[in-house]
Amino acid sequence: MTQGSQSIERALTLLEAIVIDDGQTPVAEIVAKLGLRASSGRRLIAALKKRNLIQAVAHGRYAGGARLMALIQKGHPHRILIEGARPLLRQISRATGWTTRGARSS
Repeated sequence: MTQGSQSIERALTLLEAIVIDDGQTPVAEIVAKLGLRASSGRRLIAALKKRNLIQAVAHGRYAGGARLMALIQKGHPHRILIEGARPLLRQISRATGWTTRGARSS
């Protein structure tokens, strides 16, 4: 893994942990649980805050930020259902020889 991709992986892992935790745990504890150095954690937190992907909810505690919520809302409202149906559609297609589609109607 390259240095850049490793940094992105760490930032996304930290973002995921913060969003799941939803401000219940001090971010320093989350950083430590992830095995990140404190200095790396501070830099990643600063970058996530700058992009409004996280926001402070109490001293040292963070949750998902406004930009993250806006990005989530941009997703297709039925995306989870569509993604969940794809394996079944593939199975039906293999079993029957029919073409199946999980497309959105306009």
